[in-house]
Amino acid sequence: MARIALPLLVLALSLSAVAVLEYQHARAQTAPVSEADKTFAHMDAGPFLTCGASKAGFMRCFGDTFLGPIRSDEGGHVQVAVAGNFACGLRDNGAVKCYGYRVVNRQIAGPAPPPKVPDGDRAGEPYTFSTISAGGDHVCGLLDSRNGQTPGLVKCWPATETDPRVPTELQALTFGKLSAEGNTTCGLIEGGDDDGKARCFGRGATVLDPDATYGIPGALVDTPLRDISTNGNASACAVLRDAPDAGKLACWTTASSPQDTIAT
Repeated sequence: MARIALPLLVLALSLSAVAVLEYQHARAQTAPVSEADKTFAHMDAGPFLTCGASKAGFMRCFGDTFLGPIRSDEGGHVQVAVAGNFACGLRDNGAVKCYGYRVVNRQIAGPAPPPKVPDGDRAGEPYTFSTISAGGDHVCGLLDSRNGQTPGLVKCWPATETDPRVPTELQALTFGKLSAEGNTTCGLIEGGDDDGKARCFGRGATVLDPDATYGIPGALVDTPLRDISTNGNASACAVLRDAPDAGKLACWTTASSPQDTIAT
């Protein structure tokens, strides 16, 4: 009897595992999209998800999150930011909300909830933003002018006392451009003598160039830039702003000097 029961038990467990996998796969299928939602005003893509803010103001995501499709039927979305396994939506009132889950120490922890926007200087009132960018397990945004905030200040979350995300010496600077990916965030300063200059920070910034200032090679650290983008620990690229090199592209990678500029 025991010899018969054991194979039956193994078969039952195998069928249960298959059922669970099929259920998880079914939950991860693409969310249905109405005809009114098939045109988009903004989009962003990550390793597992592509998300957009539809012209109707709704947030729609496509791809495999393992925990089911991501979507928001709250209106007013004007921008989306996609990271590894979560996505965030910025609404026209400056509010940000994130959906999905975070990977903690390379594992799905529980799952860990997506990053929650921290409260602003007024107790109980979250910060509001003009733009956001997400990468890895974190989100960064530039404050707007609502509620007496200083527009252009960078806020990144989740943050702790031991990992504030934004270095103390950069917390009072205002930025006009922002790019977050992996463990790195890069931005362009807006206003003052350093207008257009780039600063990168986060655990990946020292990997970009351990001997450089804020991950920016010496040849570019004081060069005004028009735009910047980072793909995390591996590299970053920027568009030069001023003549005679305006519009040229400069890229750098781990502990390297800028590669040859490319005319655009």
